[in-house]
Amino acid sequence: MLKFILKGSLLSFVTIIFLLMIIIWVPSLWGWSQFRVISASMYPSLTPGDIILVRPVDASSIRVGDIVTYQRPGESVVTHRIKQISADGTFVTQGDSNPQPDSSPLEPQWLIGKVIIRIPLGGLTR
Repeated sequence: MLKFILKGSLLSFVTIIFLLMIIIWVPSLWGWSQFRVISASMYPSLTPGDIILVRPVDASSIRVGDIVTYQRPGESVVTHRIKQISADGTFVTQGDSNPQPDSSPLEPQWLIGKVIIRIPLGGLTR
């Protein structure tokens, strides 16, 4: 009986790992990127250790409320929510748990893409 349980547990573990690999690897064939969330600035929507899949999108398709990933020149990659779209085409972003919007607007050319999928604790770090 114990041997049957161990075989079932191992099969379940291998299946879960295989599915996670497919979920993360296959989207890269379409040009999607994956990132591991490392800060709590988007809590509770995203938590440290989550894996997010980001799809490249045209800046004109971005709407208020979308969660986007971007990188300003010379800075780290950031994932925040769009709070406002300015008349000049820039975006005001803010982390869900941050009390104020980000200090400078997001230029469309810095946009990596829109967060499409969240894998809770996919990065196994908390």
